[in-house]
Amino acid sequence: IAIGSLPLTFRRELRDFSDASSGWLKADTRKVKGLRKKLEAKPNEKVIGITWFTNASDPRSKRRNIPVDLFSKYLTQIPAKYVNLQYGETVEDLSKMRSKFALDVSQVDSIDLFNDLDGLAALISACDIVISIDNATVHLAGALGVDTRVLLPFAPDDRWGINQKDSYWYDSLTLYRQAIQGDWQKPFETLKKDVT
Repeated sequence: IAIGSLPLTFRRELRDFSDASSGWLKADTRKVKGLRKKLEAKPNEKVIGITWFTNASDPRSKRRNIPVDLFSKYLTQIPAKYVNLQYGETVEDLSKMRSKFALDVSQVDSIDLFNDLDGLAALISACDIVISIDNATVHLAGALGVDTRVLLPFAPDDRWGINQKDSYWYDSLTLYRQAIQGDWQKPFETLKKDVT
């Protein structure tokens, strides 16, 4: 049977997910400890990993992306040590976050965030929370059991269900949905209240 068809046999109802959705992957603990130390968070300071766009080829996937200005505006209201988990071309966005919003996002240059899944898993596990749009990082964070806050567009992919705030695929995910197409204000306000 093709791996993508397994849910037809093993996940026929929502209750079939209940015993299988906690984190089942584990990152290298030595790498996680080393990265946590390298990030130099202050005592009691949350370490939050972030992503804000996807490069998925499906044209509909672009509705998931959040403009860096809007993303930065809300992050400045959540006190934390921020870490870049975003794969792809981020130099310009990170520079804008720093210069326009005084938001310093740590970059771990020794990890290729697109090709080094072991390194990315360790970096995600070094975070207290991940705040992300719907992209590959969310699925890895969920598989690792890391507290992950997912910002979803008005009409997300069907894997996120219709109205629920949690994910039947991953216990550690909390979903924040647009109530109006293109309007990220309500999901961000709810997330900010939950995280601070």
